Amino acid sequence: MKILIDQSNILTIENPNIPKIKEYTNIASGYKFSDYDKWIIVYHKKEIKIINLKNLWDSMNVFYFTKRETLVQEHLNQDWFTGAFGLFSGFDENSWKKYFFIPRMKESELKPLNENLDKLLIDIWLEKSDKWIVVNQERANNIPVVSFSNETERTNVFSFLFWLVLIYGKIDTKNWEIIWIKIHIPLFGQYIKYKDELDEMIKNLQEDWIFLNNSIVQNGDGIIYQINSSDYELLWSFINFYQSIEKIQKILKQEFTEKAKLDLINFIDTNEQVPEDGKDEVIKMIEDGVMKLLVVW
Repeated sequence: MKILIDQSNILTIENPNIPKIKEYTNIASGYKFSDYDKWIIVYHKKEIKIINLKNLWDSMNVFYFTKRETLVQEHLNQDWFTGAFGLFSGFDENSWKKYFFIPRMKESELKPLNENLDKLLIDIWLEKSDKWIVVNQERANNIPVVSFSNETERTNVFSFLFWLVLIYGKIDTKNWEIIWIKIHIPLFGQYIKYKDELDEMIKNLQEDWIFLNNSIVQNGDGIIYQINSSDYELLWSFINFYQSIEKIQKILKQEFTEKAKLDLINFIDTNEQVPEDGKDEVIKMIEDGVMKLLVVW
């Protein structure tokens, strides 16, 4: 037997005594991976355990590893902030001007968002029209057109996601701590096309080892495109800007992951079920690389 980081970057123990009969596919924190049955090491109910891959179940966390440096971004791109306001547009037949609107936003949400825009020193504000909450016409001409699935713009996608959260979602916090982000974007009519672009954006982020979950909810007009994430690298990139709205001191998933990393090294070093073959290499990988805990849903 041998302990190793497998082709899916998951911590596993190769056991030749386990029959390779059926391939199992799992999704953890939006990351999809497949393999034949084998032993894997998971974090579940505050314990590290060795289980068969076929027994991987909801709420278990798998250990995922990369060899790169952290991708935390200290500065976000303001153009991509404002670009999030430009997803939905219409044409005013009375004024013959293009306008940008926020679909499904309630009037009660208008004042809090405008206050946040002011705190963030973003020179855009929203107002009520006959049909929609719209970007003030004086600022509408300054909304840039962005392609949020463009691979050459990956460094700016964090900025775009930050504003998607502020406009179409929320940042869950408790006791000066970020827990996760949630986004719900209503897509209808011609805007259904954004589903493919959002899918591509999330795929590109996963290739950079930033993990988000996405799902679709059908409604009478179209779909609600849902995104959520507790990826600590992504959340750390939001903190510098979000501090103007709410003071944040730490990220729940990062503290959880750092403790799990120490526990994991001790587990590998002391557990009798862990084979000696590959142990030193894996411990070095854990110490030197980036580790994430991906939760199975």
